Amino acid sequence: MAWGSLIFWSLVLAVPVVTLAWHLWHLSIKPRLIPRAKIKAMADELEARYGDDAEDAAFTEEDSAWRRSETFQQGVWHQVRLELYRRRK
Repeated sequence: MAWGSLIFWSLVLAVPVVTLAWHLWHLSIKPRLIPRAKIKAMADELEARYGDDAEDAAFTEEDSAWRRSETFQQGVWHQVRLELYRRRK
């Protein structure tokens, strides 16, 4: 009976643990592996196109990626937005 309970709870907890790990990878870890030069180039492009509203444009892209459930793209745009924030500071 103890083994059956262990197997049952392992299977029950596997789904949320795997889901959490997947989100952490695609939202936090993987976007940070993008070369800093690419993030800066994206930020430069937004500044050239939108000027002072570049940070708002990056937020809009991040929000759009969230609404389309594109976790990796959401993380990328978050990194771009952070780069724009660092420049304004």
